[in-house]
Amino acid sequence: MPEPTAELRCSFCDSPESAVRHLVTSGKAAICDRCAALANQAARLGRGHRLFPIAPPEWTAEAEGDPLVARASERFAALVEEALQRSQAEMVRARARAASARPVAVIPSRYASTRLPGKPLALLRGKPMVQHVYERCRESAAFSRVLVATDDERIASAVRGFGGEAVMTSTRCKSGTDRVAEVAAQLPDVPWFVNVQGDEPLIHPDALRSIAGAFDDPSVEMATLVRPLDPEERQSPAVVKVVLGRNMDALYFSRADIPFEREPGGYPPRHAHLGLYAYTREALLQLSRLPPSPLEEAEKLEQLRALECGIRIRCAVTLHRSFGVDTPDDLRRAEALLG
Repeated sequence: MPEPTAELRCSFCDSPESAVRHLVTSGKAAICDRCAALANQAARLGRGHRLFPIAPPEWTAEAEGDPLVARASERFAALVEEALQRSQAEMVRARARAASARPVAVIPSRYASTRLPGKPLALLRGKPMVQHVYERCRESAAFSRVLVATDDERIASAVRGFGGEAVMTSTRCKSGTDRVAEVAAQLPDVPWFVNVQGDEPLIHPDALRSIAGAFDDPSVEMATLVRPLDPEERQSPAVVKVVLGRNMDALYFSRADIPFEREPGGYPPRHAHLGLYAYTREALLQLSRLPPSPLEEAEKLEQLRALECGIRIRCAVTLHRSFGVDTPDDLRRAEALLG
C-alpha cells in the first residue's frame, strides 16, 4: 500500500492545511492566509504593495492574541526587512551603474527641405552643417556616442567622411522624434537618448551638458532646455513660451503669451523653449507610438503630446542661445556668427 501523504503545513506558522481557510503552495514552501495577510501588511508599510495575492482576513482581538500569528509576525518582519535591504542594495548598485553611463546623442537628419534642400550638407566655413552639430556634441563630452540618423545615403556618406557614425533609418519617419525612436529600438541597453537638432550648428556644448545632466534625477522621464524670454518676444508666435512648476517641470508650452498677467510685474521670470529633447528609452518609445494629441494639433507643438499623455518634462535653464537654419538667409547668418 502507498504510504499516507503528510498533511501540508504553512512554512511559517506550521498550521496544517485542515486548520486554515486557504493555503498557497510554491515548490516545497506553503503559506496560509493569516501569514500572507501579515506579509502584505508589512510590505505595505515598506513598499506600498502586497507580496501575496490574498486579501487579509477580518482582524479580531482573538486573532491578534493568537501565538501562531505572533510567531508568524516576527518571522515575516525579519523576512520583509531582509527583502527591503536587498532591494535597497540593488537600487544603489543600479544607480551606480547608471551614473557611469551617459546618454546617446542622436542627430536626426533628412535631405528633403522645402525652404533649403540638402540642408544638412550645406557648407558653413567649409564644413557641412551636420558636421558642426556633430562636433559640438563631441566637444560637450556629455554623450557616450553621437549618431546621425538619416534615410539618405548622401548624408550618411558625408558623416562617415568626416569620421562620424551614421545610422540608416526608415523613409517613413514623420518627425525627428520618430527617427530617434527608431534608433533607440535598435539599442536596448541604452537608458537615455538626446535628440539634437541637426539644423542648429551654433548649439553650445554647455547647453548639451545641461540637458544631459537632467538625468541625474532618476525620476526624470523627459527633459528639454529653456532660456530667459526677451520682452519683445512675448507676442511672437515663432517663439514658444513655457510655464514652469516649482520643480522645474513644464506645466504648459504655447505660442501665445502665457501666463496671462492680470497685474503687470507680478509674474516670475518668463522662459522661451529651445527645441532640444532628452528621453528615457521607455518614454521615447511610448511617445513615438502615441497619435498626435488635440493640443499638439492646435499649437503645432509636438511636446504637448507628452504632457497631454502624462509624461512629465523637466526643464533645464541655459543662457546660451541658438537658432535653427531654415533659409538661405539663416545660413548666411550662421556662417557670420561662426566667425
